[in-house]
This record gives sequence, structure tokens and C-alpha cells, in this order.
Amino acid sequence: MFITGKRIYQIARLIFVILLFSCSGPKTLQNSPDIDTAWQGVWSGPALVDDSKTPPKNFALEIEFTSTDITGYFTVRKAGVVRRVVHDLQLNGDEIKFRVPYQTKLIMRSFMKFTGTRNGRNLVATFDGREGGKAYTGKWQARKMQE
Repeated sequence: MFITGKRIYQIARLIFVILLFSCSGPKTLQNSPDIDTAWQGVWSGPALVDDSKTPPKNFALEIEFTSTDITGYFTVRKAGVVRRVVHDLQLNGDEIKFRVPYQTKLIMRSFMKFTGTRNGRNLVATFDGREGGKAYTGKWQARKMQE
């Protein structure tokens, strides 16, 4: 079976129409109505591991917006975690979810999963993870820092 020039033209026209309707132009975060840019900035505050006798550690989450991306960076200076890129960052209204994989100063692999709710400039989150083969949970209360 041979494909004629007319058949090639019909296929090309069909592909063009499909592409025309499927491409609605570039969508950027700046013109996306479902992205709340009030999340942008540094959220910092004490975090306490449940059932732990260690003092609270200061956690910080920096959220940056560009025209095409949202990036989060996580810092716990006393644990040697400085500006680690967060994974699976999800912002849905006043709710946030993200994961932080990292390696401690003692070369132990750790992984934390956060879920939180924002109320104005305040953020309350819970987290859980594993370090050194042990599971832990905790709470983090952060406030958005002045820019």
C-alpha cells in the first residue's frame, strides 16, 4: 500500500489541527490564578521532635518563584543541612506538602515529609521521617520572615 501525496496532506492537516487545539500557549506561574505567591519568602521557626529530650531546632524553608518554577530550599543549620532543595513541593491554597531528603553530619541518610497549613504569616506543620533506622514525628511552627 502506497501513501499518496493527498493522504500525506490529510495526515499533516490532522496533526496540525490536533496541535493547534492542544497547545494553549505558555502558562507561567505569574499569570496562573491558582498559584498564591504569598508563599514566596523564608518561613522559619522552631521544630520539636515528639518524645525527644533534645531542644527544638530552627527549621527554615525558603520558597522562590520564577516565571516557570517554584523551588523550595530547606535549612537546619545545627544539623548541617544548608539550603537543600525540597522535593514534591505542593502548594494548594493554604496547605503545603514537601519532602526533604538529606544526609546528616554523621553521614546518616535521613528523609522528612512535611504537611502544613498557613494562616497569614504563620505556618503550622507536622513532619515524619527516619534517621539511623528509627522513625520519628514532630511539629514545626514557622513565621514568614520580613523581606
